Amino acid sequence: MKHDHFVVQSPDKPAQQLLLLFHGVGDNPVAMGEIGSWFAPLFLMRWW
Repeated sequence: MKHDHFVVQSPDKPAQQLLLLFHGVGDNPVAMGEIGSWFAPLFLMRWW
């Protein structure tokens, strides 16, 4: 079985949050990139 993954965002520092997106059977996991790109800025934690 081949396992493919699609990284939407990779933090420079250790992550404070983890958001997992699961696609349905027969769905295209690459298509989840669009929704992941939408969620990423909404859950961004900024530490100044």
